[in-house]
Parts: sequence; structure tokens; C-alpha cells
Amino acid sequence: MHRYLAELAAAFALLTRLPVGRWDGRGSADALTSSTWPYPLVGGVVGGVGGLAYWLLDALTLPPAVCAITTIATMIIATGAFHEDGLADAADGFGGATTREKKLEIMRDHCVGTYGIISLSVVLALRGAAIASLREPAVVLSCLITAGAVSRASIVVLMWLLPPVRLDGLAARIPRPRTGALLTAVAISALLCLLILPLFVTLGVLAVAGISLLGVAALARRQIGGVTGDVLGAAQQVSECTILVALTVGVR
Repeated sequence: MHRYLAELAAAFALLTRLPVGRWDGRGSADALTSSTWPYPLVGGVVGGVGGLAYWLLDALTLPPAVCAITTIATMIIATGAFHEDGLADAADGFGGATTREKKLEIMRDHCVGTYGIISLSVVLALRGAAIASLREPAVVLSCLITAGAVSRASIVVLMWLLPPVRLDGLAARIPRPRTGALLTAVAISALLCLLILPLFVTLGVLAVAGISLLGVAALARRQIGGVTGDVLGAAQQVSECTILVALTVGVR
């Protein structure tokens, strides 16, 4: 039990700014590898934090758009913009150069360019519009938990599908997830969906997540031949965005 709790703490320490004690989730490669299976649980908690923020703001009779924007801001604070930063860097790299080496160089640059700003703005706007259109606090909470969980499982699947392209960096420090960790992450995300959403909606969410993940994987393979930490962040953002947009139709 202590091992599983330590791995859960490692996942929270890596993916969020939430307090998890003194355990450093950015430790050894073995520790990081063994802590991939709880990623969906971390995503569900982050989504739950955002959903509770929406519920509180809705109780104060604030407009849905204000509630939605503040909800996204709350989740960004909870994660330290970890995945959003990856999306912006990956977009800049993929769109700003023609060679693999130059793309990787741009992705490592901390400055955000036009492609990064545009992609991040579009994804944030779509997430906000989707949350506002869901409107009811209980529905928003359910959708954010499931989208957060499934999108973090997408990270594990992508790490399993494609190799890291750098010898250093976050993706290189986390070796390919073991099959058990992969299956556990997928099972946790699917179970959370089934517990919260109707079966046909769950199937739709998993299908949308799978399609968006395969799209990011194909793009990453074509652009740089594998993954980096930025690509993993981009995959999470694209997955969460498409899931939330799909849920605006599925939960009605």
C-alpha cells in the first residue's frame, strides 16, 4: 500500500502544484516510470477542483462565461500551466521550422511565438465555451472529472506508442510505461467515465479521445519522429478540449 501511495504522490508532484508532502515526483527514472498509472486519478482531481470552483461561482449567481473562465484559471493554477506550456511550445516548434533539429530547438526556447499563442488561445477558448455551454454545476463537475482523467490517460498511451526524441528532457527521463501501468491507467479512466456518465456517452468520450490521440501521435511522428514533454502536454490539452466539446452534445 505504501508503494502505491508513493506512486500516487509522485504523479501529483509531477503533474500538479497541489501539496503532496515532501516526496519529489521529479526524482529517479524508476520512480517516474512506476508513477504513470495514477495519471488519470490526478486528472480527475484537477477536474474536480475546477468543477467545484464552477459550482461555487454559480452559487454566487455569476454568468456561466465568467464561471467557465475562472474554472479554467483555477485548473491552470492547480497544474502550474504544465500542459498548456507544452501545447504552446509544441505548436511553435511544429509550425515554426522545417527541419527536425530546428523544431526541437524552438520547442526548447522558453519564448512563446505566434503559433503557440494562437493554438493556446483557441484551445482555451474552446474549453471555456464548452464549460459555459454545459452550464449546470453538477454536469460541469462530472464532465471536467472525466475529461481530466481520460486526457491524462492519453499521456500514458502516447508515451507507450512513441519513443522520446531527446536524450534529456522530461520524456526521456520517463521510460516507456510498462504494459501493466498502461492498462491500469486506461482502466481507471474508463471506470471513472462509467461511474459518472451513461454508457453511450462514455463510449463516445473514449472514441473522441482515441481519435485525438492518434492525430497527435501521427503529427508528432511526422514532425519530429517521437515525443517530448511538450508533445505530451499538447496531447493532454487537445484530448481534454475535444472531449469537453463532444460532451456539450453527448450530455444533452
